[in-house]
Amino acid sequence: MLNKDLEIVKGDCRLKIRCCAVIIHNNAILLHQFEKDGYWALPGGKMHFGELSEEGVRREVQEEIGYTVASARPLWIAEQLYKESHLFHELGFFYLISVENQDELYRKGEFTVEDEGATLRFKWFPLDQLSETDVRPAFLKERLLAIPNHPELIPAREYSL
Repeated sequence: MLNKDLEIVKGDCRLKIRCCAVIIHNNAILLHQFEKDGYWALPGGKMHFGELSEEGVRREVQEEIGYTVASARPLWIAEQLYKESHLFHELGFFYLISVENQDELYRKGEFTVEDEGATLRFKWFPLDQLSETDVRPAFLKERLLAIPNHPELIPAREYSL
């Protein structure tokens, strides 16, 4: 099968283009964690070639949690330079999302799903407790407490070449 993920690998450097879903309900945010990771992140993933960012976030929400997006509003475009297993240059499109049957999703509390052979653990976190949680990208801890009325550009540099 053709890999459509928008990712370019050059030696130890990777360029990724991602889309992420900000799903807030009752002052709590839905985050997920891969079994192997110690941190939490927003639902989402790499965009596909030929896909607009809103199409990508709608697809990712459907694939990861099985819910249909009812509305999507752009919040942030983040350009991040960070180190993990490689050096990453990542462009991220973040959308405020509501899903159909959102009350039902909230009542699920904590749940797991299988995604391409990996286990994803989902959990609702109270927004006022994010400062105590390892959330990535780190800018989310502050930005989620003040959702903007208009899209914002967020540059975040953790390394310089």
